[in-house]
Amino acid sequence: MQKTLTLLLLVVMLLIFTSLVFAQTPTFQPNPYVYRVTVDGCTHPPTNRRQTGFRVQGEHGIVTALHGLADCPEATINAEYTNGVFRQLTLVAVDIDRDIALLSSSELDVDMTEGLAAPHTDTIARDGLYALGYPYGKTYQEPTTQITVTYAMTLNRIIPEEFITEPFENRRSPDLQIRVLFAEAHFVPGHSGAPVLNAQDQVIGIVDGGLKEGYIGKSWLIPWPDIEWQTLRDENGVINLLLQERWDLLQKNDPQLSFRFLSTFQNEASSTAKATVYRGRLIDKSNRRGIANAEVLLIFETIGEMRATSTNSGGFFEFTLAQNAERSTGLLWINAERYEILEQPVYDLNAITRFGTISLNELPLTPTPTATVTPTPEPTATPQPMAEVRIIMTGVGFASESQTNEARRKQSALLGAQKDANRNFVLWRDGADLEAVTIVDQGEVQTDRIREEIAQTRVRSGTVISQTYDNSTGEAQVTIEYVVEVPVE
Repeated sequence: MQKTLTLLLLVVMLLIFTSLVFAQTPTFQPNPYVYRVTVDGCTHPPTNRRQTGFRVQGEHGIVTALHGLADCPEATINAEYTNGVFRQLTLVAVDIDRDIALLSSSELDVDMTEGLAAPHTDTIARDGLYALGYPYGKTYQEPTTQITVTYAMTLNRIIPEEFITEPFENRRSPDLQIRVLFAEAHFVPGHSGAPVLNAQDQVIGIVDGGLKEGYIGKSWLIPWPDIEWQTLRDENGVINLLLQERWDLLQKNDPQLSFRFLSTFQNEASSTAKATVYRGRLIDKSNRRGIANAEVLLIFETIGEMRATSTNSGGFFEFTLAQNAERSTGLLWINAERYEILEQPVYDLNAITRFGTISLNELPLTPTPTATVTPTPEPTATPQPMAEVRIIMTGVGFASESQTNEARRKQSALLGAQKDANRNFVLWRDGADLEAVTIVDQGEVQTDRIREEIAQTRVRSGTVISQTYDNSTGEAQVTIEYVVEVPVE
């Protein structure tokens, strides 16, 4: 009979109750029909962009936001997902008024049965909604669950007049008179084009924008039933004459000038501010050689901004941005093929110009299976039973005393609590005894064996399963669940 092992380090009865609740919490599984869209080689900065796309049953391709690729006629567009990547996508249809695009390829054009489901009614649920996307362009999919849609209105009622710049108004994509869904949600760069689903896992809208910055929590969605597709080109590659004038305008329009106030567009540093070049190098820890073609992101989580670049043949990379207090602290996020993903805090950017040399450990190679010819079949070994172990980790964070904006105080406290939970996880994995951890498994597995398996399988991140914030004290608490399978001896 399987047993439940719970590490009790806090009050016994309280943790028994907590463990039973957490043991029933489902682990987040990435949706195979939601994609990380990469757009490399755009006309205006940032020239490399990352956003979200998705497939819907009945559509020949991947739906995403148009503003991230409208000025990118020669760009390389790919869509990465849990099982691979769709390469060399082309823009086949658009709804310019609603700022929506449809990407496709010969591989995607043959099957319309795959994808998320769309609702059969225009009735929009207000609660139980969630979005799936790739915030800050990270390679792993994350859900956003704290979404409330209040009502539908025209876009010009959401965006304050001082934010409506001349370039934004002239491009009319999105048009200020379209119907949108007003959503209370924290969307950041990378969320553009993400699907918002109801409790029945049906697409009700697409994330298009939010007011600067993500913590304000005022965003808008394009209602799925409202989309009106127009084919962009004919069979000979000629632009649709009905779209020619507006398409030419979008090619010339600088999205940085139009969308600077958005929380979902990855703006570059202001051209009027004094810019500084920050340089670094990425190397292999074992042979000290540079790692080429690694993706490097500099993320400013508190203000919802991001910079993206990649390493050259020698492993060197650089960012150019203006110095200011809001960008003094960031997160360097590096993803190189065959290496560990790195998340490294960066402090006091106003006092440095170099990130230094960063070394990565190469992941162990998976052995290639080889065929073996045997005269007689060998008995099949009984698979070793596995126990799914859940590590529940709690972190605490506090709002900055100097910050007066309550929304930003809450955001910073939750971010601090999340980092504290991740830090506690590393400390516990390395042998520390902490009160912030509970272990739940379905087999008799020793704690040291769990730690060993976590180190071997390189479990690096978990799923946020609960978070709280006390307005009176400024204290936040975040609980994260990490899951690993451990052989039962």
